[in-house]
Amino acid sequence: MLPERSPAVARAVESAQRYALGSREVRPLHLLQGLLEEEEGRAATLCAAAGLDLARYRAQIVAPAPVPPSPTLPLSASCFDALSRARDLAFSLTGEPVVVSEALLLALLRCDATLRQGLEGLGLSFDRLEASIEQSAPPPVPLDEPLDLTDWTERIDLARVLDAAANRAREALRVVEDHARFVLDDAFLCGQHKQMRHDLTGAL
Repeated sequence: MLPERSPAVARAVESAQRYALGSREVRPLHLLQGLLEEEEGRAATLCAAAGLDLARYRAQIVAPAPVPPSPTLPLSASCFDALSRARDLAFSLTGEPVVVSEALLLALLRCDATLRQGLEGLGLSFDRLEASIEQSAPPPVPLDEPLDLTDWTERIDLARVLDAAANRAREALRVVEDHARFVLDDAFLCGQHKQMRHDLTGAL
């Protein structure tokens, strides 16, 4: 399943389908082509600022099909890997696990040396691109004292154990209540167990 994507990345994935027409699957090259397709897009702007000659790049690209193939082509394992890395990178850049253009661009070029070298041959300075993207990350929050989560971790673990045990106890009482209702046909026992279940919920 694909991670959540920004509208620009969703358009890039759709464009990648058109660039991949004639292939068995969408590859990282097609994703990159989809990202750099929009002239005013974030990915193209960042690459141009880092030295990429977009005119020369676009002159080498075969025009995509007018419409995506139907049914859509599957994404290759390397595309899924790049999107997964981009989600993690986007979280560090924006605090949200939504894949954005700059995160996908950087993930693709980090994962695929051939793509990176191809763009570097057209003037791209990968170091400049990487630095400009990483500088957009928000600064770390200053703390007055070191953060100690040890005690919280223990509390969370204990709470999870108690929550699981409580769920099992409630379900066990429900099973006994159903047995009293459907097998024994005993309204009194059924009511007693129902009350016990409610009392347990109240106590918890």
